Amino acid sequence: MGEKPNDTVFPIQLDEDGCLKVTGIEGGSAGHEYKDGDSNFGAYGRLILGDDGSELQTISVDTSGHLQVDVIDGDYDGIQYEDEAEVENPFGTVAFGHDGSKVYPVKVDSNGRLRVVALGYDGATEHPLSVDSSGRLQVEVVEGQYTGTQYTSGDSVALPVGTVALGHDGSEVRPLKVDNDGYLKVDIHDSPKATVLNVSSDVSLTAESTTPIIGADADRLCVIIANLATNTQTFRIGNTSTDASTGIELAPGESIEIETTAAVYGYNPGLSAESVSVMWTEE
Repeated sequence: MGEKPNDTVFPIQLDEDGCLKVTGIEGGSAGHEYKDGDSNFGAYGRLILGDDGSELQTISVDTSGHLQVDVIDGDYDGIQYEDEAEVENPFGTVAFGHDGSKVYPVKVDSNGRLRVVALGYDGATEHPLSVDSSGRLQVEVVEGQYTGTQYTSGDSVALPVGTVALGHDGSEVRPLKVDNDGYLKVDIHDSPKATVLNVSSDVSLTAESTTPIIGADADRLCVIIANLATNTQTFRIGNTSTDASTGIELAPGESIEIETTAAVYGYNPGLSAESVSVMWTEE
């Protein structure tokens, strides 16, 4: 049973000699007549759709059976193939460029091996990837301002250098160092802080008593206390519990720097009052 384009089922019929009966239908397409004899130069075979999918086109061959091709000019500058000795750099599959907007050929050598070209650090100059006779990648070491660490076969280096990092200003390459246990080594650099310097009048320490020298201050960084060179007594410096046997001794002419925000006291063991000078800094 056959089937028409309008989904109508119809029988396939044979005549009394067993030949297929065909009904001719008139149409707008001019056919090609086939006869017994020599092949026609313009013989036609299979039909294919046009590139837009809307038109049937014939595939033609000549009297030798070679496919007939119409070459249509276009915007793409292709590569011409001819019967001759193989070219040094034949082209095969094509690949999109990194931005997806341009087609580049994939190149192979005369033995069919893929050829790879690497861009230089500036992204513009092409450089070949080379290997030695053992297939190992060849690397050219370019001298620069950075002094590297040389590795040789032998004992491990006490301070191996690995990844490098830019300096804080982005202008210098610095190595990241680790110790023998793999711990990262960090150099901590102190930075000067903006401070305010404060002074006050000399503070008199009462005889045989513990006297407050400076009160507590949450903003204070450090305090410097000096025993005047003209004094005769060695004082004790500490907290509110400081007495003749506790605290730090401060002889005449000496000074002490204490990093604290707490109140500081002084004990005078003498029989008469004597003074200390005070200076402190704040953020």
